[in-house]
Amino acid sequence: MARVALDGKIVLVTGASAGIGQDLARELATRAGTLILVARRKERLEALATELRAARPALVVEVEQADLAKEADVDALADRVLARHGSVDVLINNAGLGVHGWFHEVEYAALRQMIELNAISVVQLTRRLAPAMVARRAGAILNVSSGAGYIPSAQLGVYGATKHFVNGFTETLRAELRPHGVVVSLGCPGPVDSEFAQSGGVPSDHDGSVNRVRISSQLCARELIAGLERGAAVIFPGRGYRWLIRVGLAMPRWMLRRNLVRDAQRRIAAPRG
Repeated sequence: MARVALDGKIVLVTGASAGIGQDLARELATRAGTLILVARRKERLEALATELRAARPALVVEVEQADLAKEADVDALADRVLARHGSVDVLINNAGLGVHGWFHEVEYAALRQMIELNAISVVQLTRRLAPAMVARRAGAILNVSSGAGYIPSAQLGVYGATKHFVNGFTETLRAELRPHGVVVSLGCPGPVDSEFAQSGGVPSDHDGSVNRVRISSQLCARELIAGLERGAAVIFPGRGYRWLIRVGLAMPRWMLRRNLVRDAQRRIAAPRG
C-alpha cells in the first residue's frame, strides 16, 4: 500500500467553507505548503484563510470561490489552478449536498443540483486535474463520499444514489491510476456533527440508532487524512460506525431491501410535524 506525502504539498479542498471540509483544511494546514480552499461562500473561505495563515505564517492559502454544481465554474477553477501551479499534489473532493424527502415530493431542480455537485463535479474536476498527476507519476485523490453509498436510506434515495456513483467511480479510478503512481482513496463518513444535515433539511433523528455513533467533524477529518496518508482504499471514520458498516455489508441484499421497506413504511406512518 503506497503512502501519501502531505508535507509541503499543494492540496486542493472543495467544500472548505464548513463542516468536514473546514476541518480537513485545519488538519492539512499544519502540513501542506499550499492550501487551495474552494467553496461558494467566499467570506467564509476568507475567514478560514485568515485563521490558518495566523496559525502558520509559512502556509500559502489560496481562496477560490466556485459553485461546483455549475460546469463552467468547475472548468474555470481548474483553468486557474493549472495556470498557477501546473498541477496539484493532492485533490480532495469533499463538496456535497444532501436533499431529504420523498422522491415524488422533492423539487426536481434540487435533486438535479445535488447530482451535479455530488457526482458530476467530482468526475469533472478529477478529469481536469488527474492528467497532470499521471504525467508526473505522483499525486493523491481523496473522494469524500458516504456510508449511504453502500447502505440505502428512505427519503435520501437520490443522495444515496450519488454516493453509490462516487463509490463505484473511486474504486475503479484507484485501480486505473495506481500503475501511474497516483493514490486514490474513498472516504465514507457516517453521521457527523456539521451543517450538512441542516442544509439539506435532514431531521436530526433521521439516522435513528446510527446516531449513537455520531462523531465530530474534527475527528472525521483527522481520520480521513490519516487514512489517505496510509493510502487506504476505503476509510470509515469512527470506530462505532466502522463496526455498523461491517454488519451492514455482511447482510444479504434481500435483508437490506426488507429493512429499507420497513423503514419507509415507518416513516410514512409517522406523524408529520
